[in-house]
Amino acid sequence: MSKGWQKKQLDLDILNLIYEFKALRGKTIVALIKEENAQKIYDRLFAMKKAKRIKSDPYSEKDMDAESNKRTRGLQTGKMFYMTQKGLADYTLAVTGEEMADDIIIKPPSEDVLKKCYYNSLLMENINLPFTSRKSFLGNSNLYKNYSMDIGCNGWQLIHAHPFTENYGKLLINQSKRAESDKINRRILLCRNNRHMLQLMRFHMQNISPETYFMLNTDYEVIKTFLSANAEELMLQSLGERNTIELPSTPQGCKYIINGEPSNIYPLIGNPARLLRRLQSVKSDSVQGILGFATPEQEELYNTYFAEQIKGYSTMQIDEGIIREPKTVGEEPASEKSHEEVYSDWADINTQILN
Repeated sequence: MSKGWQKKQLDLDILNLIYEFKALRGKTIVALIKEENAQKIYDRLFAMKKAKRIKSDPYSEKDMDAESNKRTRGLQTGKMFYMTQKGLADYTLAVTGEEMADDIIIKPPSEDVLKKCYYNSLLMENINLPFTSRKSFLGNSNLYKNYSMDIGCNGWQLIHAHPFTENYGKLLINQSKRAESDKINRRILLCRNNRHMLQLMRFHMQNISPETYFMLNTDYEVIKTFLSANAEELMLQSLGERNTIELPSTPQGCKYIINGEPSNIYPLIGNPARLLRRLQSVKSDSVQGILGFATPEQEELYNTYFAEQIKGYSTMQIDEGIIREPKTVGEEPASEKSHEEVYSDWADINTQILN
């Protein structure tokens, strides 16, 4: 194996990624340094670890999300790499040409930080878009160090949401208000599962939060679509393949004329809580309202939990462009759950919100 510190570009590239993102999976580092042979990168990782420039902590998926992963067999395992004091000193000297100040101390990431870094790694591995680190984001803004933001992409702030509590919900809303005043309120809360997401969405809706988006942290295709394209433009493009779309010649309380009918469209990809709360107040009997869903599963979720909010709206899957008429009065929303299960879930969610 090569010696522990070569002071060549590959070593600097590896250390720079670890410095920026705090801790990363080895697989992520390989994925981000595309021009190098994978085995060569692994060799350098373990050489620098042996030379005590970096350290690694083993992980398993169960460790990272014990609540979601009840099983233990078949779970991925690996190592999360992070920088040591010696590695930071070498990196600082190589990049700046100056010795690192004696008062700069680097600490191993805490368990909570390591989990967030793990999920950051998965995002970067599965979504081929340019991500920015929390370090870079905070360094380019006037926000306080405790501001909730774990990774950025295309101007969006992605936050790995903590388990719901009322205090945590209030913290998120207060931070959204601060971000809105600073004109940077482009926040996405990444949630562990639908239950977690519904708790946070419901709290934001009840407390009149600035617009905030909610997605499952492993729904990589939806996250990528949201981050890489304008949702309304996607919806219009899809509608245009099967329908006639025009702009109104005079103000009519609508943005579009679709198939000869005054219409407004509302893309729901990313679960915008503020828009969802306002749907009934902006609905007009003289204007067709069309809701765009990212997936059939998302539409089923809304039919089950937000039937009142979407009542009276036409719907479509954003990638299909087929407009479906509003459900008729008395028609039951499509759901695999019984009424008892739905009400039980809602009661449980509301209890956790209020208590």
